[in-house]
Amino acid sequence: MNEYYCDDAFKDRMLEYTEDSVYLVGFGKYLEQNHFQSFKSVRPPRLDWLLDHNLDGFTSVWQKGCYLIVLDLEYYNPFDYSEVFRDEKGVFGRMEGFCDAMEKILDGYGIEYLKLMTGQGYHYASKIREGTPAFELIKGCGICTETTHQRNPDVPRDHNLMQDAVGKLMEFLYQKVFEIYEGHLRPKDIRLDSPMMVLDLDLWADPLFMRDVRLAFSSHQKHIMEKYIKRMGSDWCAKNVAIGYSIPCKGLTLAERIEIRRNREKVTELAQICDMHIPDGSEGWLKMFHDYLPTPLKEFHDSFDAGEMFETEPLEAGMLPENFRQFLDDSTKVRWTEIKAVCDNAYRLGRDPMEAARLFYDLFTLHEQWRLHWVEYDPEMRAKYWVRVFYGMNETLKGYVPMAD
Repeated sequence: MNEYYCDDAFKDRMLEYTEDSVYLVGFGKYLEQNHFQSFKSVRPPRLDWLLDHNLDGFTSVWQKGCYLIVLDLEYYNPFDYSEVFRDEKGVFGRMEGFCDAMEKILDGYGIEYLKLMTGQGYHYASKIREGTPAFELIKGCGICTETTHQRNPDVPRDHNLMQDAVGKLMEFLYQKVFEIYEGHLRPKDIRLDSPMMVLDLDLWADPLFMRDVRLAFSSHQKHIMEKYIKRMGSDWCAKNVAIGYSIPCKGLTLAERIEIRRNREKVTELAQICDMHIPDGSEGWLKMFHDYLPTPLKEFHDSFDAGEMFETEPLEAGMLPENFRQFLDDSTKVRWTEIKAVCDNAYRLGRDPMEAARLFYDLFTLHEQWRLHWVEYDPEMRAKYWVRVFYGMNETLKGYVPMAD
């Protein structure tokens, strides 16, 4: 029985949001209880199947005729995964300053976007259309390895180039947010010893065909899934917190969003009056790209892309910080701070970034435990991505990013 999506407006809004999608993904309790995995990918015509089984819906980042950018801002508390469900007013209230900084930058460039409140934060969705000056110029800064192309030859090469190039542009945007954000919550990648904002750049760490993002007006049922109940250490949220929805923010105060998001009747009313087509932000993204070109970060990216990882010896084992070595036999628990610590130590000692990239690549491909966990990813792309982000921050944000001890 379709319990979560009891009005046709849900499907109508999702069809608008997914007009260019190559595939969709469903996630939720039905799959957890009836299949080996809690998620399943389907073709867009099977949207009804996702809705009929009360699944959270996601769209592929891979699109037809455009490149989809979704900035994923989340609140992350490593000591209490349930906080965002138990104290929505407090958590989302603390996120406002970061949202203001993000929107000041996006609006300053005239970038058109659709802002959604998700289960644990916000999405800013925008597109760059094929054939626009933005698409043609930005893709010129991208690279596409042979292994990435071989993983799925159906992905147009131009879109693989955009996946790499836009990732670099997002690093530029991320650093601009650092420069103006004055809130007390640190953005991701600094430490992991307190709650923080997470502007998640992982969307660009993997081949385009592997990434997906939550749909507008999708349910958000993560807190009732067994995996997350175990992570929270309690089923209190599963029993006491209603299913939420990803809703648009335009015209709504923070208090109104919080009031609506877990009230199915009010969510339905909102869905009946909204338009969820993702806007074309090509012109604004092109303006940002022109600002990125003359920067030290762009200079670092060019130098990094010119490196030859496979002709470089990896960092020695003695270079690994103590807090990272414990994860060599359990990569499922490795966190951003451990990866960053390796890069920060290597950078401080003047080591070539390709030495760090080769270390991670060898872990992905040669270390049995890492290989089993990361087998579905692209080892070369992931390894280079991690190092590029953290070395780039050290190169151009020395005043904001502390070196590892």
